[in-house]
Amino acid sequence: PNDYPTAVEWAGRYAIEASSAVSCPSLALQLAGTKKVQQDMADTDELRTALERKAKADGKSAREGGVEDDVASLLDAFAELCAPNTDV
Repeated sequence: PNDYPTAVEWAGRYAIEASSAVSCPSLALQLAGTKKVQQDMADTDELRTALERKAKADGKSAREGGVEDDVASLLDAFAELCAPNTDV
């Protein structure tokens, strides 16, 4: 992962995991578990916008960043979200 670019970061992560301290996931991971984020990422337009922003931040165009391929792959991976008051 990009969060741990060198052995120093990995050693720090290992020390935390091996300790008896209480650990918690990153804020990004916690937010990804929220229903609102899941709903937005299951929406094609929202997902495309997020991936286009990521490509732009990486200095690439949407085409160079493979945004459309990524949108299709991610939507294939998501389970369909249904409102609790609708029949499936």
